Amino acid sequence: MSKINLTTFKEAIDNILKIRNVRGLLLFTYTPYIGCDKSILLIDEERNIVIDRFIKIKKKYPIKISNTFPGLRALKRNDRKRPIWSSIVINQGKITNCCCREGIYDANTCHYCGCTPAIETYMLEQLKPLAIIDYLKFLLGG
Repeated sequence: MSKINLTTFKEAIDNILKIRNVRGLLLFTYTPYIGCDKSILLIDEERNIVIDRFIKIKKKYPIKISNTFPGLRALKRNDRKRPIWSSIVINQGKITNCCCREGIYDANTCHYCGCTPAIETYMLEQLKPLAIIDYLKFLLGG
């Protein structure tokens, strides 16, 4: 999610999830990597509103939205540990202890990180019971 689709994303998600072959979606917010367009970045207040909407959408589509409630809450709190061992990236032979590869991130990127795969991995790494249950429901189709 970014400023580009701030007002239309809920309708877009509803339409995407109506497509027969779509099993689920993983929602995330725009991450401002170095050199990317900062004008579409959601400021903290907007980001929190969007994440609250994500939580409502997750309640509406508990199986089809593969984000977990603990993951969405961690995204909103923005207090998760970084970097985490499960987000190590190897890019062109270089190991980076974050899901960002070397040279594309800074403190601002980390603050506004919307990389929900990393957050969800962290929830599983922490053995958050609700996250595990949410993933089992998704994997088993309900």
